[in-house]
Amino acid sequence: MRALRAAVALSVGVGVVATAAPVAAAPRERAVRAVVVVRPGVALPLAVPGGRVSVVLRHVGAEVVSAPMSALRALAADPRVAGMTPDRHGRVTGDDSDEGDSDGVLAAQALGGQAGKPDTGAGVNVALLDTGVSDTPALNRASGRITDGVDVSQLAAGGPALTSGHFTDGYGHGTFLASLIAGGRVPGSGKRAIGVAPAARVVVVKVADSHGITSLSEVLAGLDWVASHAKRSTSSTSLSPSTDRLPRRTARTPSPPRSSTSARRASSSLLRPETKPARSAIRASTRRR
Repeated sequence: MRALRAAVALSVGVGVVATAAPVAAAPRERAVRAVVVVRPGVALPLAVPGGRVSVVLRHVGAEVVSAPMSALRALAADPRVAGMTPDRHGRVTGDDSDEGDSDGVLAAQALGGQAGKPDTGAGVNVALLDTGVSDTPALNRASGRITDGVDVSQLAAGGPALTSGHFTDGYGHGTFLASLIAGGRVPGSGKRAIGVAPAARVVVVKVADSHGITSLSEVLAGLDWVASHAKRSTSSTSLSPSTDRLPRRTARTPSPPRSSTSARRASSSLLRPETKPARSAIRASTRRR
């Protein structure tokens, strides 16, 4: 009988110890940064239970949020939400090789008509969403035809949107496109300017850094700024992101016909900014693909 009582006491003791053991906590979900697009008429910001809204882009009907996947799934089911995607990153395409001058032609010469004439583009502002713009002999800030608008290239890393200063180009892509759009006359370009609309003004909207890296949220932030400041302007989204997570190319410059040596030199060497960004800014857009 004593042995039975001891056995019962032992089993109860073991049971108490077992129930008092701590239960392992469930692993905490990692926050994911995502872009949320709302339906027309929905007021922003749209709250994210269990997460936070970091950037509101009212003019394009979107916001950037950080929340666990479970919270994002619940938000995606909200009828006010039109779509959602991770804030993906990409790199502007380019080529930093030393293969010599590529075959190319001045844009104005290839298009003909009013392209390249002194008054073409007068009164038009072109918002250029790209890697920034550096001064060149063909197009510079001293001419009054470059205006620095906004720099959101550090937004995805938690940086601010800058609205003052010179948003120069450490990569080269934006500088090339700016000269293609509004570059003036330079030695070797003949009677026409090297740009299509040399009287236009380029508004710099920097959405990619000196390595050509950008994100969906940064491009949308640039578009949001343009939409909020648009009067008589044309927005040019000239980025060509190259990544398996983004469309391989959002814009492509057609391969121009062959031209004379002087035209090739004017279009390949004179467009290179003083800061010497990636040479691909010029060559990648003139080489046959």
